[in-house]
Amino acid sequence: MSPSTILVILVCVVVVIVGVIGYTLFQMYMQEQRSGKNWVSGYTRDASVVEDEYSKLLAFFKLTDAASEEEIKDAYRKYVRDNHPDLNNADAEKIRKFQEVKSTYERILDMKRNSFGGHKQVM
Repeated sequence: MSPSTILVILVCVVVVIVGVIGYTLFQMYMQEQRSGKNWVSGYTRDASVVEDEYSKLLAFFKLTDAASEEEIKDAYRKYVRDNHPDLNNADAEKIRKFQEVKSTYERILDMKRNSFGGHKQVM
């Protein structure tokens, strides 16, 4: 084989590989566009879904959507006092409940920090 033939074959292989990669990336992009997923921000979320999640998290503390940050903090502290393992002789059920309270509160804080919480702040 002559060097020019090898070069032509090599160029063809590179063109095919680049084409396959480009086609695959395009298909991934189109699938993400149809599903609402965004390359930059991850998943785009419908405002009503976010508000429903926020309402459910607040309902865990028996609060409404109109609860202030101070009310949320007070409810969290009350639940922590009631379920803290050190105050309940490390009861397994209280430990589980304490962890659930803590993760729920952290999720509420994340939603507020990311401006997902509350009706007017939803992106």
